[in-house]
Amino acid sequence: MEYTFVSGATGGIGKAFAVACATKGYNLYITGRSAEKLDTLKEELFVINPDISVEYFACDLTSEKERAAMVCDIDAKGIIFNRIINVAGVDIQKAFVDYTLQKVLFQIRVNCEATVSLTHELIARRGEKTE
Repeated sequence: MEYTFVSGATGGIGKAFAVACATKGYNLYITGRSAEKLDTLKEELFVINPDISVEYFACDLTSEKERAAMVCDIDAKGIIFNRIINVAGVDIQKAFVDYTLQKVLFQIRVNCEATVSLTHELIARRGEKTE
C-alpha cells in the first residue's frame, strides 16, 4: 500500500491538499505540530473517504530529532510513498532587517532544511512511479 505524504497538513493549504488527496482515494501520511489537530483531521478525512488509510505523526519540523523519530515511525509501519507534498512553512511578514537571527534560522529550518531532509528520506522510501 502506497501513501501520499503531506507536511503542514493541519494548516489551510496543507489541509486542502489532504482533503483533495482523500477525495481521490489516496492513502495519507500526514504531519503537523499538533497530535490533537492531526487526529481531528484524520477523522474528517475518513468522513470524506472511509476506504483510505490515514497515518499521522505530530512533529516539530525544526527538530532533527523529531524528524528522525517520524522517519522511524514510517519505517516501523513499513510505509512507502508515491507522492510527497511539502506544505509546511512559516513566514513572518516584515522587513528582513527587522528579523532576529533566531527567527531567520527558524524559517530556514522549516522552509528549507526540513523540506530537503524529509524529501531525501522519503524518496528513499518510494514505491512505484505515479502521475
